[in-house]
Amino acid sequence: MKEAPYQPIACSRYDEFELACLHHDKLMIQLHNNDTIIATAINVYLEKETGEWFEVELEDGQKTRQRIRLDHIASFKKA
Repeated sequence: MKEAPYQPIACSRYDEFELACLHHDKLMIQLHNNDTIIATAINVYLEKETGEWFEVELEDGQKTRQRIRLDHIASFKKA
């Protein structure tokens, strides 16, 4: 199944992601599909073909990195 096209987010929201990465904040991230992820903010970046992404390090004891498309995130707050 093909993923829906990227829907740009507000610049102010992008700034919040950048700030979280700058401080390596531990976050509780709520996705639009109701999944919740607890992870440390690592990087936010643009891929020309697929949109803007948020890279996080999961709290799984193995330092697994995961990337999340920014338009899939409903909300986030410090954990």
